[in-house]
Amino acid sequence: MTSDWERAGPSLRSGRRIGFVVSTGARRATEGPALKLAFTSLLFLFAACEFEKVAIPRTDARLAVHAVLSATAPTQVVLLERTRNGSVDVRAPSFELESPLGSDSGIAENGAIVTMTTPSGATLVAREDNTIVLGAAGGGVYRFDLPGTALERSGTYRLSVLTRAGEKLEAATTVPGGAAALVAEPRTFDRATDELIVEWPTTPGARSYFVRVETPYGPRAFFTNETRVRLSGDLRNADLDALPHVFIPGFPQTVTVSAVTRTTTTGSAPTTTRSPAPA
Repeated sequence: MTSDWERAGPSLRSGRRIGFVVSTGARRATEGPALKLAFTSLLFLFAACEFEKVAIPRTDARLAVHAVLSATAPTQVVLLERTRNGSVDVRAPSFELESPLGSDSGIAENGAIVTMTTPSGATLVAREDNTIVLGAAGGGVYRFDLPGTALERSGTYRLSVLTRAGEKLEAATTVPGGAAALVAEPRTFDRATDELIVEWPTTPGARSYFVRVETPYGPRAFFTNETRVRLSGDLRNADLDALPHVFIPGFPQTVTVSAVTRTTTTGSAPTTTRSPAPA
């Protein structure tokens, strides 16, 4: 019987190319311990990556209130919802302006009594949007029939919320003084060469200022502590994933500035309020 070594020829028997002649049995014998070692190392790696599981108790769904006093709005709106704690499976459809809570993964708080006391002592009662038209959207959206032009400058407005579960929340905010810019100043803008500089007077009691630029793809909004902003023509909208240009040729676009004032609250609900600035 002729061996593999003998069939390899004289050049291999001489040892000059012995490094290239390895039988299958020898290769398996060589790789066996390495495979065992690698398999053992993987088992150790998987065991080392196992994290301890800790049960976190579910928190209570708290009441959240979002309210804005706007000098340019025809009505004043309060959004009332519950914070998410995993107790409700929220499946949000596409966003709808008529139902901002239900269409944006929110848990609307329905059937609450929401009132507002004006600086002159009058008490206004808000109506929930879904009660105005039976079966309509707008749960958790409470609307006061109070146009922005009727807001009293330097006056304090007090908000009161009473839920069906008996939870009560009260908040107060003061409308800044000054004169609101009810009519926009038209201006031609070329984004290739122009930049927009917006300046406004200081508002006493303002914590910061909220700047909002309307665009065809959605607003670009941000807060600032200054009374002057510079918006370049090639500004991008960081509020959107695609980062489109803020200024789009051929579209009229509005820039508004609002003063953010401090709010005092009583109760356990987080609140946000914003009052208009003289701009």
